[in-house]
Amino acid sequence: MATIELYANKINSMPGLVTGIRNETNGLKSELMTLRTKVQSINRNICNVDDVISSITASTQTQEDKIDVLKNLAEDIQEFASDAERTDREVADTVNQNKEDFYEEYSYLKPFWEKNLFEQILAVLLEAG
Repeated sequence: MATIELYANKINSMPGLVTGIRNETNGLKSELMTLRTKVQSINRNICNVDDVISSITASTQTQEDKIDVLKNLAEDIQEFASDAERTDREVADTVNQNKEDFYEEYSYLKPFWEKNLFEQILAVLLEAG
């Protein structure tokens, strides 16, 4: 079994987790925009609304920046997972081919449990012989 196959489920779930975070951040941004609208209706004599609105606007921009970063991260993770899976498959194929080539040349070194049924029967007969 190839190494990446052992962790494929975890790697493949990462873009979904990042998308979930992005959606939560998007929700926070929407809430901040709603809050900004509500704050604008507050009587200016109660507090300095301009400072509150500026702070909310800055927070909204921060959330938009995070959303962009998370979107790019999800895409990068997906690309990495695809590349890792492809590379792992290629390496596993190469290792298996090299193992087959080695045992073809040095069949007497092949472990019993890796031999097919015919080879196992032949090995048992030769040992008994």
